[in-house]
Amino acid sequence: MLLFAVLVIVGLVVLSYGADMFIKASVHMAVYFRVSAMIIGMTIVAFGTSAPEAAVSWISTYYGQAGIAVGNVVGSNLFNILVVLGITAIVKPLSVELKLLKAELPFMIVVTLLMLIFFLNGQLNNYEGACLLLLFVLFNVIQYFFSRLEKLPENGDLVEVERHELKLGKEALLFILGLILLVGGSRVFVYGAENLARILGISEVIIGLTIVSIGTSLPELAASLAAVRQKQADIAIGNVIGSNIYNICLVLGGSVFFTDTIPMAAQFFAQDMVVLTFTSCILLPILHTQMRMTKFEGMILVGLYLLYTFLLLSKTLQRNENIMWDLISIYMVAVMVLSILRLALDIRARFGSDKT
Repeated sequence: MLLFAVLVIVGLVVLSYGADMFIKASVHMAVYFRVSAMIIGMTIVAFGTSAPEAAVSWISTYYGQAGIAVGNVVGSNLFNILVVLGITAIVKPLSVELKLLKAELPFMIVVTLLMLIFFLNGQLNNYEGACLLLLFVLFNVIQYFFSRLEKLPENGDLVEVERHELKLGKEALLFILGLILLVGGSRVFVYGAENLARILGISEVIIGLTIVSIGTSLPELAASLAAVRQKQADIAIGNVIGSNIYNICLVLGGSVFFTDTIPMAAQFFAQDMVVLTFTSCILLPILHTQMRMTKFEGMILVGLYLLYTFLLLSKTLQRNENIMWDLISIYMVAVMVLSILRLALDIRARFGSDKT
């Protein structure tokens, strides 16, 4: 038991240290290439943090376990929106760029809706996978042109460092090393936490719904928190949006080429994917209020994830598939009520400021 407790602590320390190194190198690379932190967060940071999901999904599909690939993508994206963004906003409110609301966030919503449409017939085929991969290429081309239009001065607006002081090879090496520590630390933490939970008598169901599902998204969470600590909120937001796009377009789209089709269990389609699509869509009006995500909104998102986990756990323990539709309805009503409440408070605040 002591050994697994030590592994949990060591995993967290390595995870935190790797995240700081990873984000610092990313910021320096943004200064070197004279592009915004948002672009870096959307591309190389998102790609790096999505690498574990890609490896797990592609290997699982190759060995005939395609359901793991779908569950990994949907679960990770839902966690990114509700928990990673939520906790990051609780630590520090996040300002949102107008370009994010006009381009990247709608793009994420479109590919999420497209994934839902593709699975309407219960499976994803090669042509649909190719379409997702083409969207992945399109997204990166768009980011490239944005980076050309948003050139920063020599030292950028990111950190107090001159561009000529940076060496690309060194920063790339620190980026890769930080990513290795980030992913490795998360794996050590999950391994120690899983075994510690079993020793304490926690059921496999709870372990699967909590530790295992959270473990695959720990790199995104650690990277976003490290970005906020280093006052790089743009990287934190870009990491989440970019990672979700990469997970659907690259991870899921690439997985289909290891098999003819990827089947989708009916109950999974009717539950988790609907929740993910709905949650992705309501993210737009939430972020649009005052062009920022407040601590209150962050707490709402984390609370929604806890609610969904509780409902999912209730369904699993009762072993009744039909009850999940009722539980998902409760989740959606909660999301709409809280979103309307937040929008009403925002309108009230705007009218109040106009009167004064």
